[in-house]
Amino acid sequence: MNGTLRAFFLIAVLGCAGLFVLLYLQFNKAITAPMYGATFSPAYAAYLGLDPREVFVATLTDMPIRQIRLPLQWNDIQPTEDTLYFEDIDWYLDTAAAHNVHVTLAVGNKVPRWPECYTPDWVKPFDQQAYEQALLKYLDTTVIRYRTHPALERWQIENEPLFPFGNCPKSNFTLVKKEITHVRALDDAHPVQLTVSGEQQIWASVAKYTDVLGASMYRKVALPNGWRFTFPIPARVYSLQALSVSFLGTKVVISELQAEPWLTRPYGDYTPAEAAALFTPDELLKNLRYAHRTGIQEISLWGVEWWYYLKQNGEPALWQSAQELLRD
Repeated sequence: MNGTLRAFFLIAVLGCAGLFVLLYLQFNKAITAPMYGATFSPAYAAYLGLDPREVFVATLTDMPIRQIRLPLQWNDIQPTEDTLYFEDIDWYLDTAAAHNVHVTLAVGNKVPRWPECYTPDWVKPFDQQAYEQALLKYLDTTVIRYRTHPALERWQIENEPLFPFGNCPKSNFTLVKKEITHVRALDDAHPVQLTVSGEQQIWASVAKYTDVLGASMYRKVALPNGWRFTFPIPARVYSLQALSVSFLGTKVVISELQAEPWLTRPYGDYTPAEAAALFTPDELLKNLRYAHRTGIQEISLWGVEWWYYLKQNGEPALWQSAQELLRD
């Protein structure tokens, strides 16, 4: 072995050793208490036949969470070009502030919960230039309104913008970068968050553009034909992805930890007992343990509206288990 090859081999060994040390430190974070949050969609709560405000107050009161991600649906806030309706969002932010809960506002056209994209009808006929102008104007108005609100913690720009999921236009990351620029120009006091599919994307692909990177974490999913499968991904893969992003100075959070079933039929097709059996307290415990093993400290759960729906229909086990597990 010549000197050049020996030097290369030594550098490779040292690099691998350093990576393993960093990874070990990342794993050790799992022994500290994580910070729990949740995504809350008023539209999803209403779809389940619930009073969204009642569910929101119950979530903040009963659950030991300190952070809420709230999606702003463009078509609801701006149903016509000359109409802006922020009263509901005002109420949610004011209520969060009263409970000392921090809020991530998810803004843009694509935000959490199916169908993901919420383009107003009046915008749909626009060409690309007019569409971008309308979106950026809406975004600017929203940022100016809420940038000084005491509950605001960060802005999420779009939702998984490079992941082709939802009834959405083709991904346009150039536009996403314009959105980020607009938000930062108007509000340099709050960080920007971007999100990725934790299972199906390389996180570093968007990490350099954001202050916070949120990764989804789904364990058991279903196809439209009803076939269910579990992603065969060890928790350490998430740790490695998080480690690769941390080199860029980006904070990593779990933006969606699966805590509800992946439905293949409308919820009303199931009896409450059948619905409760689709995702059990034991599965919630397993998913929380899995998330803890990644070493990622901020964990936002996906499904509080579902827990409350079951509770209101005689199946309170998941709601009660969440209360206990998140306090443990």
